[in-house]
Amino acid sequence: MFIIASIIFHFARPELQTGVQRFWGIETRAEWNATLLPYLQGLLAICVLLSLAGTVLRRVRARRATDSSWSNVVFLLFAAGSGLMLIWMAR
Repeated sequence: MFIIASIIFHFARPELQTGVQRFWGIETRAEWNATLLPYLQGLLAICVLLSLAGTVLRRVRARRATDSSWSNVVFLLFAAGSGLMLIWMAR
């Protein structure tokens, strides 16, 4: 899910204008792609919800204090939440 959101992020974000593009007068998109942005927000929201559910389930289901910490789920929660905040602040 997050990989698909990363691919959509690549195509939805504003384009970077390089010096060569400025020299040749090539136009670049300076704003977010409005058609892909709702899909990106939805996928990131689903990632946040799944990460929160995984974190809660891990807390409930952990039987020993020595069980693994599932840091990848916490990292996914942080990355998806940061992406949602980035999009929200850019609008």
